[in-house]
Amino acid sequence: MYPRLIGFVMNILQRLIIKQVWKQKKIWEGFVKCCQRTKPQSFQVLLQLPPQQLKNVFEMTPDLKEPLLEHVKAFTMHQRAHVPKAVMQVLESEDQKPAEMKTDENVVPKKIEDEKKQEKVSHLGQEDIYKQKIAEERLKQQRLLKERLAKERQLKQEEEEKQKMQTEQKTVSAESEEKDAEAAMETNEPSQESQQIKEEPMET
Repeated sequence: MYPRLIGFVMNILQRLIIKQVWKQKKIWEGFVKCCQRTKPQSFQVLLQLPPQQLKNVFEMTPDLKEPLLEHVKAFTMHQRAHVPKAVMQVLESEDQKPAEMKTDENVVPKKIEDEKKQEKVSHLGQEDIYKQKIAEERLKQQRLLKERLAKERQLKQEEEEKQKMQTEQKTVSAESEEKDAEAAMETNEPSQESQQIKEEPMET
């Protein structure tokens, strides 16, 4: 752009601000491009924009933000007092945005780390539940085994007692038969002797 036209262009840009140029999209885009190409002379014009429109300028042309901020920082205290407070807030907030983004970047990994810890705790919880189930199943198997062994011992004892009783019954029965046989033999012996006595006189 021709240097001699800078003053003329700045005058037109200021008039466009009065007419609220941002309400017409095409003209607004041309206004922003013109400010971008005529910096740093256009900085004074940009500082006259309402805060919302200045923010929109930074969104459309981020490369204007840093130079304009440096331009304002170079002001004297008296000059800076003429800059609207809302405009300064936009400039400062835009200046702090990278730091905020950096903070967000730190927050995201922390969030991921917390999620991983939570998953680990959940995994440990599931592992503890699994171990508990295994322990309960093991105790159940041990209890069933003890019950089966106790039942087998009881059946064995009952069988042994049964056999013992049968043996005793057989012994008692044998002794009884033996006694009966002896008694029968004793009963037969006197009758034979008496027969012999009776037969002897007859022979005489």
